[in-house]
Amino acid sequence: MGDYNFYHVVIREPIEVPALVYETAIRAAQRPLTLLLSHEEVPHINRGRTQPIVDPLRGWEVRRPDGGNSWYHDGTVCYMHAHAIDPQQVRSLKASQAAWCESIIEKLVGAELFKPGELSHDHSDIFYGAGNSNKLKKHVAGTSGFTTTTPDGAAILMHRCCFYETPPKNIDSLLRFDGIDPSDFNRRMRNPTGFSQALSQQDDFVHRYACHFLSLQARAAAYELQHADMHGNTHSCVMGNDYLYAVPKRNGGESKSHGGSR
Repeated sequence: MGDYNFYHVVIREPIEVPALVYETAIRAAQRPLTLLLSHEEVPHINRGRTQPIVDPLRGWEVRRPDGGNSWYHDGTVCYMHAHAIDPQQVRSLKASQAAWCESIIEKLVGAELFKPGELSHDHSDIFYGAGNSNKLKKHVAGTSGFTTTTPDGAAILMHRCCFYETPPKNIDSLLRFDGIDPSDFNRRMRNPTGFSQALSQQDDFVHRYACHFLSLQARAAAYELQHADMHGNTHSCVMGNDYLYAVPKRNGGESKSHGGSR
């Protein structure tokens, strides 16, 4: 496998999603790591690092340590890459995100799923179609970036790309929970069907179930993250800034309304 490690990891529990981010960072301190993730867990909402969890008792929401907006997992495919960087290096996450999006677009075009010039990005999401406004385009994939330092002092840069190869069928209740019309959500998407197969053919991936891949350290960090008190953005992937999910006020007052943008 050369200088890299390649793993196809199957996820069967929502908490394994954030745990895999921590595990990837730990392993990437030794050598660059690329993961292709198949999501077989129950449908759930995956919140970004600073996003608040609305109702932890329902068990619908899990927070991950990388950034970005909320994602609704149901048969999702994710592609991740992580490698160590110089701790003294001043690196723009936005610039590296742009490079990551460009690399994903190159792979999508290389797989002949799209033609050159049909795709664009805003450093976070990848879109299909023409026009100056992303609202007029179709959402193809969401991406996120993450920098962290391991307990051993290694600085890690990580990127993720998530997409639906077919329209998700079991997230309507999750979308409505966040105030999103499922029909509107599905109209906004252009599914890159066959992209996971194209990615899997590029490298020699070793198959693992997440339960056998994760360390206790990564699992513990993932559980601890769920109890963090966060007050970041309340935006959703695919919908962008058009919808803000409602978060109850601490004093039991009214929740802020759905809809609108920053």
